[in-house]
Amino acid sequence: MKKQLRWKTVLTVLLAVMVVWLAGCEAVGGTNLNQVLVDNLNRESYEADGVITLKLIPNESAAASPEDELLRLFGHEITLRIDDMKLKNRTDSYISGALLYAHGEIGFDMYNEADGFAVKLDGYDQPIVMNNAMFAEDAGVSMLDFQQLQEQLIAIQGEIITIVGQYAIERFPNPEIITVEQAVTTVNQEELQATHIHMEVPGDAIFGLLQQFLNNIAADEEGLRELIGALYDAIVPVLKEHMGQELEADPTTAALIDNREFVVELLFTSIQQGLTSVSGDIQSGLEEAASALHPDTRLILDYYLDEKQQIRKTEMKLFVKPLDAEDAQITAFELTSSEQYWNINGDVVLPAINVHEGVGLYDMDNRYEFLKHVDRSSDLYELLQAAGETKQEVYMFVEDSYYATEAYVEDGTAYMPVRYVSEQLYADVSWDHESKQITIEDHPTGQEIILAAGSSTVRINGEDVTWEKQPQVKEGMVFVPAKEMAEALGVHWYYDEGFEMLVLTREF
Repeated sequence: MKKQLRWKTVLTVLLAVMVVWLAGCEAVGGTNLNQVLVDNLNRESYEADGVITLKLIPNESAAASPEDELLRLFGHEITLRIDDMKLKNRTDSYISGALLYAHGEIGFDMYNEADGFAVKLDGYDQPIVMNNAMFAEDAGVSMLDFQQLQEQLIAIQGEIITIVGQYAIERFPNPEIITVEQAVTTVNQEELQATHIHMEVPGDAIFGLLQQFLNNIAADEEGLRELIGALYDAIVPVLKEHMGQELEADPTTAALIDNREFVVELLFTSIQQGLTSVSGDIQSGLEEAASALHPDTRLILDYYLDEKQQIRKTEMKLFVKPLDAEDAQITAFELTSSEQYWNINGDVVLPAINVHEGVGLYDMDNRYEFLKHVDRSSDLYELLQAAGETKQEVYMFVEDSYYATEAYVEDGTAYMPVRYVSEQLYADVSWDHESKQITIEDHPTGQEIILAAGSSTVRINGEDVTWEKQPQVKEGMVFVPAKEMAEALGVHWYYDEGFEMLVLTREF
């Protein structure tokens, strides 16, 4: 229970911090931070770099526990380093950086454009891509319809961000500790005379600010109606154009959507009822989380503004320490970040990339297709291996089960369904009706296996071998002896007597 409470507290803190970090404050020291944040939501382009680091504070006196391989690799400090970030416009961007941890480093390049995105990873020999044609196919719509919808959404994206951002920022209260002063800092190796805004929020106050923010939303009924109305004006015209045929066929729905006053009031009532129904739970949850934090818990935020009130540099430090962590392996954590921005709203040039050439994102569902592009000597492979992602396991109970395909044991020999097992291990299975033979094309090994029920002769890569047991037909399916089939596929297998289950494992 204590462990659950610790993690619940940590997650609640992170959620609250995200809201505090993204929201704003009333004017202080002659600087209207609310307006600054709203204006910075509308940046058309910029260049940037930064770093985010997570440090886990270990408990030196806690009893040692078996160390998870993934945790051993990561260690107690993980860093996401952004070496180069370029935003050309609302659709085209590029990020280059690396993930660094105790026993490895994985570099990456991420490209995004109107037609899709691509990611390059150190240790992976192909870009991972996703383009509009793939999105359209997955959504079951034509490419033309998808592109038209995308263009419309991009056109209103900035307006929606501004509407929602301004609404949230204007309703967020000031932290108690906030100062404004002039300072000299460095951005992109250049000295900058800046307005420095410094904020500190003790752990218990983080939740107080979040609660006040929610109270402000609930109390400002007119503001909420205006927000919904503004979103209606931005979104509904696009929705109506995209759903033209459906709305023509359903005039009742079309009439309701056209009734702005009705839609706004309906959504307003639903949101207000939702806030009212959960307000008590939210308040008690926030109070519980606040009471579970050590007094050392603290959020520190720093913004550096230039003479145009553009945010040029941000720094954040969050230290979280639960009260009940004395017996835990990790007693606290510290999350820090620093970003700097330049060439704001200027001309930004991006590296070229083809989002149509590479491994499709949806192909990654096939573990073999994904892993065959990974360098086995790379840090990426080691990380995937530690996470258990470099093997495929197949489980089969030897009796009827809701959870797994059935196998069976006969005269001391375990049998398993040939099609199910082969396809789970990324092989193709075909059936020749005339010869009554099954052909298995095993892609990971390149093996071709030809067998027939009732025959102990099996052809593997053109050579005949004799199995001790013959494949059998049961309830219209062909079952093969587990031992011989596992050897032919080059996979490890065993029979778990406790669970009465066959387990096969293929390592990639």
